[in-house]
Amino acid sequence: NNVSIRFLPAYSPELNPAKLVFGYVKNHLRLYRDSTLSLESDIESAFGRATYPMMCRFYKKCCRTFGAK
Repeated sequence: NNVSIRFLPAYSPELNPAKLVFGYVKNHLRLYRDSTLSLESDIESAFGRATYPMMCRFYKKCCRTFGAK
């Protein structure tokens, strides 16, 4: 079936796309925090700005980091 096994390091945040999403949200809040909104609303808005193409880039970045194709 042309499958190869790759063992991951015990802790590898650079291979976890969720870390990239949370990093994006934290950065967005740092730069664009709206003090007129509740923090919950601002966080929800920041997550809402994460688009499908952005998620695809995060996954591709993780694959490139690990050397997968």
